[in-house]
Formats: sequence, C-alpha cells, structure tokens
Amino acid sequence: MMIPPNGCKLCYLNNENLRDYTYLKEFFYWHVRVTPNQHKLGSCVISLKRHIERASDLNEEEIIEFLKIQKVLESEISKAFNPSRYNYLQ
Repeated sequence: MMIPPNGCKLCYLNNENLRDYTYLKEFFYWHVRVTPNQHKLGSCVISLKRHIERASDLNEEEIIEFLKIQKVLESEISKAFNPSRYNYLQ
C-alpha cells in the first residue's frame, strides 16, 4: 500500500482502484466499500471524498448524508445478516 504524502490511508483508498476493497456505492460526499477482511459480516468503510483531520471538521451536509448512509447500511445489513448489534469504529 502506497500511502500519500499526507499519510492518510482513507485518501489512498479514495484515490486508488483497490482490488481487495469491493466498491459498493458512491454518494455525493462519501464512498462506501466492503472491507476485504470480513471479521464482522457486513464490514464496510465509509470514507469522505475529501481529506479532513477530525470528525469535527465535517460540515452539516456531510454529516446529514453520513447519517443517511448509516441508515441504508443498517437496513441492508439487517436484511442480509440479522445482526444482534452494530459495531461502529471511527
């Protein structure tokens, strides 16, 4: 993995065609990919299309879209795997 000069692995993920990550969907502000290591069924990466240092740097529109994406993913993962809970990592 060739990390960009800013050291951000998500920026690398957004700018490269990675065979290991299955591209799921593109939104206006976000990309959604299925992780290659499915240690938890339905594991996904939701990555912002622009670089930020902290979650507090998100603008209102990005936050609103992120929450919509979470709802869609929760619904689809529930249908597919019927999990007892969700694990969110930042």
